[in-house]
Amino acid sequence: MRPSPMDIYNMWPASGGRVENIAVRVSGNLTTAFPNGAPPVDAAATPETPAGEQPAAPAPAPTEQAAALRTSTTPAQIVIVADTDFLADDFYVDPQSGGTAADNASFALNAIDVLGGSDALVSLRSRAPSERAMKLLTDMERDAQRRIESRQRELEADLQETRTRLDELQARGRGSGFFAGDLGAELTPEEQAEVDRYQAREGEIRTELRGLVRDLRGDIDRLQALVIFINVWLAPLLIAVAGLFLFWRRRRGGAAR
Repeated sequence: MRPSPMDIYNMWPASGGRVENIAVRVSGNLTTAFPNGAPPVDAAATPETPAGEQPAAPAPAPTEQAAALRTSTTPAQIVIVADTDFLADDFYVDPQSGGTAADNASFALNAIDVLGGSDALVSLRSRAPSERAMKLLTDMERDAQRRIESRQRELEADLQETRTRLDELQARGRGSGFFAGDLGAELTPEEQAEVDRYQAREGEIRTELRGLVRDLRGDIDRLQALVIFINVWLAPLLIAVAGLFLFWRRRRGGAAR
């Protein structure tokens, strides 16, 4: 089972302010570890000859010692990653969707491109996905939301006024039956009129709110359909019309000759 990142973080020893690098790129000319030439062969390191076998003949000594290369002739490009399993599927592939949950593979491909001397695709792979919202649609939704909220406040104030009227009826003692808590009591004509007014007004408010939302959704859908038509269908249609026009002109010119 894969350990959780929080468990790894809690178990990681404190570095005392030292920088812990996960990946490092090293570039530049490298110097040799043997500036004085090749080290002498250690006789003790010579393998022993098994019993019953003739020792191997010593290699002939070179006629002249090749000059030791003190620094590399071309700059080195090295990428060191302190993670042995960063390309394992469990660490960057979403098991449900099959897509990537991290950019580990993009990092590896970018490193290969850089080591190969080309970074043309690095910026494309490393570009974070972004949603480009349509400003006109966003402004329409924001403006409509403000209008809906403003109208909602007006309608809620109207409802509150109706509720206040019902409370006044009860406070004056005219709601001695139904409004006093006796649900089986008969309503007076004035009480019934107020209840009917409240219910009718509540229905009107709900209908008006639904109409506002429906009109907003319709305006946005029409604008989206227009944008899709312009971006997807308009250019092919113009090309098709231009092609038909050129075909007609050529046919007409050929018939005239």
